[in-house]
Amino acid sequence: MELAIVWVFLIIAGGVIVGGLLIAAIVYLVVVCKRRKDRITFIASTDETVRFADKLHNDQLQEQISKQDAALLNAQFYLRSNTSFIFVKELVEIGADIDTYWYEVRHRKLQGSCLLKLLNKPKHIKFPFTSETANSLDELFTSLNHPYIWPTTKFDFMVKYNKVILTQPFSTQGSLKDVIYQVDPRSTWGTKYCRKGKKISTNMIKRYGRQILEAILYLKDNGFTVHNNIHSGNVMVERGNCRLLGYQDFLLRRKARNHSLISQYAKNKSEIYDVLLFGHMLYEMIFGYELQTGMPSVEDLQRCKNEEKSNILEFTFGLNSGNIPSFQKLVTHTFFADVELEELKQRYGQVDIKEDARMILNLVNRRRSSKGRAQPAVHTTISNPGLSSLVEDDTISSMTSEVETASQRSQLEPAPDPRADLMASIAARVRSMAASPSSPTASSPVSAATPLNFSQPQETSSMVTTPIASPLLPTIPKLHKSTTPVAPPLPPQAPKAPKSTIPIAPPMPPPAPKLPNVEYKSTPRPKSAGKDTMALLKDIRKGSKLRKAVTNDRSAPKI
Repeated sequence: MELAIVWVFLIIAGGVIVGGLLIAAIVYLVVVCKRRKDRITFIASTDETVRFADKLHNDQLQEQISKQDAALLNAQFYLRSNTSFIFVKELVEIGADIDTYWYEVRHRKLQGSCLLKLLNKPKHIKFPFTSETANSLDELFTSLNHPYIWPTTKFDFMVKYNKVILTQPFSTQGSLKDVIYQVDPRSTWGTKYCRKGKKISTNMIKRYGRQILEAILYLKDNGFTVHNNIHSGNVMVERGNCRLLGYQDFLLRRKARNHSLISQYAKNKSEIYDVLLFGHMLYEMIFGYELQTGMPSVEDLQRCKNEEKSNILEFTFGLNSGNIPSFQKLVTHTFFADVELEELKQRYGQVDIKEDARMILNLVNRRRSSKGRAQPAVHTTISNPGLSSLVEDDTISSMTSEVETASQRSQLEPAPDPRADLMASIAARVRSMAASPSSPTASSPVSAATPLNFSQPQETSSMVTTPIASPLLPTIPKLHKSTTPVAPPLPPQAPKAPKSTIPIAPPMPPPAPKLPNVEYKSTPRPKSAGKDTMALLKDIRKGSKLRKAVTNDRSAPKI
């Protein structure tokens, strides 16, 4: 008996334990499944966001890769047609120019590598986009010879594909920006300039600045009135000397990367625009990073501990005087004037430019002039027919604009008022008559009906000094010396108004006659109408009091 009780107790305890374990397992599974479900939902939402961002980035990257592939095909196609160069490799985004692609090539006859730049045709160029124009510009760029100008190897157009090809020597040391940030010139632009650069010494800033100024003045002497894209990336460093490049952007109408910061201070003047660009480059050499505003602030200058550097920055940006200096004044400044350049011992004057290239320069300069006045055209023979027609059209349009400007000025000038001249002449005649009075004589009797006496006291002559405000009178003829005073002519009658050609409106029609007041009498109602109405109302009331019919049909549903 006791053994049976023990077994029963053990069975009950085991059942309780097993049931508890089962309940705990079920609870655990429910909690785990819920957590897993929430985690899966969160991961799914996060994956959707990441996938959208990745998809957008991948689409942009794919579009960029497709553009690079298309540009590479164009470059290889050009190199097949031009056998002077050999393709080496593609340089991906070594600069910040948009829609520009760079390739390292090698010239068959020259030593060292060259940099081939491929860019799209500009939208607003001022000359015909033809192979003849490309040859003229190639002769212009290759003829520039100066120790501080980076040479051009080849300049060409791909007319069929709307591409511009520019080939120049490649410097292993890189540009001035590469020297400041101490990076490899073949690296990607977005990664090599992301940190602060190294400051350049004062002596090197003086030397580099003077060399760049001499290069700019040389370009101005040869017809390049503006560079339009001066920055440290367009200055090559070779053997301790700076050489300016990017002078082709003047004709291709390519703007600087910080154009939006500088344009508001340039006041539409090309030289001031270039001087401000030069000042930004000086700031980058002094501080080791770019200026993020159009003008340096007082705090920026206070961070410069060198007095010479701060003074040249103030002078370049015109912070003290309020006037931005020209390049001629910058060269004569003591900061740059003390630098001795051995390369300038040889004189570099103007280049013998052919007429087609000179016409292109004149055409671009004429259209860039702020006042819009055309320069006198030089009558020369132009081998490019498209360019000659464009020059003629531009000359005619400029002459037309000058004529229109002259006519507008003549319209703005006030026309002489004939009434003022007439009143002045009348006043002069009256004063002369008052100054020399005449007396009547016996030989010329005066009519009694119109007695005249021109003898006036002397005071009246001094009183009549201003024009008399009177109606318009004709010019009085000169009075001859005679003993008989003549009465002045009566003022002419006012001219009658010319007959108007506008037809006279017909007279208004007479008003409509008034209608007689007629009294309308209402017709009396018949006596029988009231009885019929009362009978009808009684019938309606009886119908509303009818009882419902009682029926034994229980098939209808109860509502």
